[in-house]
Amino acid sequence: MQPRLFKLALELGAKSVSALTDRVTHLIAENHGGAKYQCALERKIPILLPSWITESHRIWRHGDDVDLAQSIAAHRLPPFSGITLCISGISDIVRRTNINMALTAGGGTYVRDLVRPVRVTHLLCSPEAGVETDKMRYADKFNRAGEASPLIQIVWEEWFWDSLQAGGQMDESRYQARLPPSGFSFHSRLHSASHSATPSNLSLNDSGLGIISNSHDEIDSRRPFKNVVLCATGVLNKHELFKLALELGAKCVRPLTDRVTHLITDSNYGGEKYECALERGIPILLPSWITECHRLWQRGEPFDLAQCALLANLFTMIESEVLKVSCVRPCNPFPGTLSSIRKLVQLS
Repeated sequence: MQPRLFKLALELGAKSVSALTDRVTHLIAENHGGAKYQCALERKIPILLPSWITESHRIWRHGDDVDLAQSIAAHRLPPFSGITLCISGISDIVRRTNINMALTAGGGTYVRDLVRPVRVTHLLCSPEAGVETDKMRYADKFNRAGEASPLIQIVWEEWFWDSLQAGGQMDESRYQARLPPSGFSFHSRLHSASHSATPSNLSLNDSGLGIISNSHDEIDSRRPFKNVVLCATGVLNKHELFKLALELGAKCVRPLTDRVTHLITDSNYGGEKYECALERGIPILLPSWITECHRLWQRGEPFDLAQCALLANLFTMIESEVLKVSCVRPCNPFPGTLSSIRKLVQLS
C-alpha cells in the first residue's frame, strides 16, 4: 500500500520520504502509536488518513480542483479512533459530560461500566478518589487474565485532555495511574473552570484548543474583558461583535498586532490573520464567545472566561482543527507537501 500511496502523492506534486525529518509537513497513518506518530504530535505535524491522498488524487484526475484545507479537515486521523473509554473516580458530572462529548466527537466510544466481555481500552482515573477504585482493580484483573486485548491502559485524566489538546493520542506510559500524577496541566484547568475556582493563566497550543483565563481575583465584574485585546477576521457581523466586546471592557483592533490576545473568526476560515494567530499561539475563538459572555454579563450572572472560551471553540475545532488554506493549482494540488508514510499496522 505504501508504494502506491507514494506514487499517487508524487503525481500530485508532493515529495515523499521514509524518515520523519524536519522537512516533513504531513504524516500519513491509519492507526495511532509509534515513534513517528509521537514525533508528529510533538511537532504539530498534521496526521492524515491514506484516504487524503487517494481521494485528492481522484478529484485531481477527474479535472476538478482540490481544496487543500477542506481535504485535510475531512481526512484527519480522528484523535480518539479505536478507543473505548471508561471513567473511574471522576464524580463531577460536568467534567464527565465534557469528556463524553469530546471523546465521541474525536471518534472514540464512551462506556459507563467495565464489564465482560472486555471492550474497554482505556480507564481514565482521577486522583480525587484518593484510593484505588474497584474499576482499577478489575482492570488489573482482566489484564492479568488475558481477557483484555489490547491491555487496558489505566491512565490519569491528564492523558485525555493532553491528547485532545495535541490532536492525537499521547504516549500512555507517561500517564500511568500507578505513578504519581505529573501536575494535571489541562485537567486542572478544566476542573477549576467547571467549579468556578481560580484557574491559572493558560498558554495556547497551535490548534487554538487552549484557553486563557485570569483568576477571579483579577476579573472586574463590571469590565470582565478589560485585559482582552480582540482582532476579527472572516466575521460578517464584526462591528456588532466589537460593540458587545467594548461594553465588556475589551479593546478592539483591526491589525493583528503583538497586543492582540484573541482572534475571533468563523469556523473553517483561513487567511493571513488566521495563519499569524496560529504561529503566535493566539486563541482562535468563535463569535459565540463574545455573544454568550455578553448575555451572561448583561443578566448579571457570574461566568468564567476560560469555560466560555472552551465552549466556544473546543468541539468545533475537533472537527475542523487548524486548517491552513493554500492556493492550489489544478495541475499540482500538493505543492510543497512532503509526506512521510509510516508503516500501516492494524491494531488488534
